[in-house]
Amino acid sequence: MLNLLPQKEKKEFIHDYHMRFARAVLTSLCLLLVIATIGLFPSYVSKKGVTNDLLKERKEADEKNTQTSLAAADAVVKNNKALAGYVETRIKQIEKEPVASTLIGKVFNKAGGTISIAGINLSGGVLTLQGSATTRAELISFHQRLKEVSEFKDAVLPIADVAKGVNPDFSIQITLSS
Repeated sequence: MLNLLPQKEKKEFIHDYHMRFARAVLTSLCLLLVIATIGLFPSYVSKKGVTNDLLKERKEADEKNTQTSLAAADAVVKNNKALAGYVETRIKQIEKEPVASTLIGKVFNKAGGTISIAGINLSGGVLTLQGSATTRAELISFHQRLKEVSEFKDAVLPIADVAKGVNPDFSIQITLSS
């Protein structure tokens, strides 16, 4: 084959060919990038809007939960304060109320050797004593000694219990002071 072009022109021709080819490839890539950007832009805008909406909803939900949590915490604090106040009041009441064993001990201290106590019933604020005495005078004396106890508001001895002279059975109802 004959070489019709000189070497220098041949090199320039190949160089021009490579440059045109590179420009065509770069132009195609740029065109493809522009088409892809235009094609994907609506999806991007749509997803960006959805993302912003979700972020707003999350922020509103967090604020709502925070407010709800604060309201719930306030309610718990109020309930705890009320409960603490009730417990404190109840403890003071319990400390004021005499213990049953103390009351029974005071009854037995006042009974002496001539009074026999058969039963004791503590119900509400009333202490009921049942038993018998050797004499009517001892029963009346026991009744008077019970009235002197500071924890007892009133001691009621029915007259029918005093009517019997020897070994009278009795039932004394004592109202406790509050």
